[in-house]
Amino acid sequence: MKKFFGRRRSKTWLAVDQAGLTFSEPNESEKTWMAGHLQLAANLNIDVDDIAHVASFYELLLRSWRDSPADRRSDPNVSINAIGTVFGEHLVRKTVLKWVVASDRFGTEHAVHDAATDTLVSPANAVSKRWSTGSSGEFIGLICSQVSLQVGPRRLS
Repeated sequence: MKKFFGRRRSKTWLAVDQAGLTFSEPNESEKTWMAGHLQLAANLNIDVDDIAHVASFYELLLRSWRDSPADRRSDPNVSINAIGTVFGEHLVRKTVLKWVVASDRFGTEHAVHDAATDTLVSPANAVSKRWSTGSSGEFIGLICSQVSLQVGPRRLS
């Protein structure tokens, strides 16, 4: 399993042991939750199809959170999940990846997956790791490019 930017279990991020990993379709409640994040982005004029917009969404929410007084900051996971959903949706729209709920002995998370190329991306996890260090949104484009090379573009029906 080629797992991009998910929970790190080894030094080789392309060859992560995924024994016990299971996938399921997001349920209606999860789809509604994700739709709310996409609506937030739409309300801020973020074009999910444009990777530069997705990166700027990350930078906007990170900057807003960091500029807030420490004692008044909201839970960063709300923003991290919103950005992760928008980032994941971009990957779904531009590549062959599909939304899944990935579960293993370490937990459960929303991810995007392609069984044919054995590729798994955990967008919120990737965002969380960069959020904690204050990284720029550049990583979003880099991940998107790498994943696109790995799985190929979305096929038109």
